[in-house]
Amino acid sequence: MDSFQKIQGKTTKCDFGSLFVTILQKPMSFFLIVFFFFCFSCNNYIPPSIPPTIVINKEDCKQTYKLSDIVQEYQLIPLETSDSCLIGSVGKIIFDTTSFYLKDETSKLIYHFDMTGKLHNTIGRRGRGPFEYLHLDDYCITKNKNILVLDGSSKKMITYTSCGRPIALQELPFFADSFEILNDSILIFNGAAFEDQIILWDYRNKKRINSHLKYDPHYNCRPLKPFTKCNNEILWQREFEQMLYRVTEQELIPARYIDFQEFAYNGKLEKTPQGIYFLQPDIAHMNRYYENDKYIHFIFECEALDDMPFLVYYFKKSGKKIILNNNHYKDDLTFYHITPPAINAFTTAGDPVSVLYTSFWLKNLENTSRKSTIEAFEKLKERTANISETDNPVLVIYKLKDI
Repeated sequence: MDSFQKIQGKTTKCDFGSLFVTILQKPMSFFLIVFFFFCFSCNNYIPPSIPPTIVINKEDCKQTYKLSDIVQEYQLIPLETSDSCLIGSVGKIIFDTTSFYLKDETSKLIYHFDMTGKLHNTIGRRGRGPFEYLHLDDYCITKNKNILVLDGSSKKMITYTSCGRPIALQELPFFADSFEILNDSILIFNGAAFEDQIILWDYRNKKRINSHLKYDPHYNCRPLKPFTKCNNEILWQREFEQMLYRVTEQELIPARYIDFQEFAYNGKLEKTPQGIYFLQPDIAHMNRYYENDKYIHFIFECEALDDMPFLVYYFKKSGKKIILNNNHYKDDLTFYHITPPAINAFTTAGDPVSVLYTSFWLKNLENTSRKSTIEAFEKLKERTANISETDNPVLVIYKLKDI
């Protein structure tokens, strides 16, 4: 079949048979065409286009650290425990200056605490009523301290006051699993199911204003935490990729790139018989990305490395990084001993926050007490004297050293 193309304003005939002969005569041209066809016909993977923000190499993952190497001091916040406040699994935490909000993945409620861990009130209610939700997929806090709660599978959003009173309900014309607030009126959603991957929604005028990246079956799994907010930037990570994009109303802009070198993602995926795509075992899988003015933190796993998961702490001021994992790490401050402290949030002062589950933690403390008399452990025993194994989790605010 003949085709036509325009060259310098003239319409000319293009013979694909001749073109094929030319390609065979130039093997390099043939290789390049096959390569690009393979890369871009499989999925809409976007190769890195900016210099790496952080470089991770194999030797970085073998260094051994103690928690005291990076933590200067820490503060414990035991969460109030009562019949009306029993927390099974801590999800998203948001801090303001005098209090914080915490999502419980078990009860699907949001708890509002003061900075000592005393419960102010509970937000949300499960059910099928107009101001109830079946799933608490995500939540955000507005400037006037209203709480927006997303029930993505029911395609609706409920607005609550900080006291927990529902004041507005908005139906959404799309499925989503998480979101972030761009400005006073624009929300950014991570599309679910067969939706576009990024959807921008005008909350005030109740209309869709734009979207980025059409649905792609290769990305049918979504990251655990696709958004992070750093100052006025909304950063978004697509599943499998090691690039963070800044989301604007008009476009996605490459903003951060984590270079895993020999374990870097190259656009190639494996596929299960059920049609689910996943990474090859020698590729690093990055998730739970957090960033503020001082630090970058994320977790990655890679089957090709012996130890996983790996927790990365990057210090922006110095450009240095510390990577922790179970086999190359010792907790000589809180003696949690289960995993290195993964960051769940930042305080308004920029300090990282982690979660200790009392049932595991206090058992470890009891075992440690039989063989340790170091000063740090004795101080910790005093601070945990009134905490029991059946209590709610304890938040830890870390003051990090200048690395």
